[in-house]
Amino acid sequence: MESNGIQWNPMESNGIRWNPMESDGIQWNPIESDGIQWNPIESDGIRWNPMESDGIPWNPMESDGIQWNPRNHGIQWNPIESNGIQWNPMESDAIRWNPMESDGIPWNPMESDGIPWNPMESDGIPWNPMESDGIPWNPMESDGIRWNPMESPKSWNPMESNRIQWNPIESDGIRWNPMESLESERITGNLWNPEKFKIPGFRFSPLA
Repeated sequence: MESNGIQWNPMESNGIRWNPMESDGIQWNPIESDGIQWNPIESDGIRWNPMESDGIPWNPMESDGIQWNPRNHGIQWNPIESNGIQWNPMESDAIRWNPMESDGIPWNPMESDGIPWNPMESDGIPWNPMESDGIPWNPMESDGIRWNPMESPKSWNPMESNRIQWNPIESDGIRWNPMESLESERITGNLWNPEKFKIPGFRFSPLA
């Protein structure tokens, strides 16, 4: 049995030269320098454990099969939680979820009323594109001119484009005065003047 000139040892019954490091009867491998049986699955030099089937070193703290992180203070870690915040399926966009975001829209404290916030609403009033001038809009202001409650008896009329309340008697575009009731003066276009009162011996003065 010593055909190679090397003394035979009963421990070498398998034809492989025996090494004191192989005292357990298992063939020794330099990779097993720590005395632990080597397994190809342990190519990283870390002892393999069936619980580590995913190739990640196992830790008793990971009994649920999820990789544990000491920084999680007992919270299960998930690769999706790389920011250290516990993950929630509702956070699929990697943004931390807030119950106030039940509609899936990122929540903003400015939206405390549940209405999506718009920077144009900095005054806290819901914004309307019709309010591009920054003035609260009113359906009565459909022409873009600010409405005045003094005009409440009548809705707006295109004839009021000069912002003055329109009156059919003002069809010529001149503001009407009740003192201008004479039709002849309306026809001629002459506006009323107190001095038109022809009282003999009297001249009208604003101070009178």
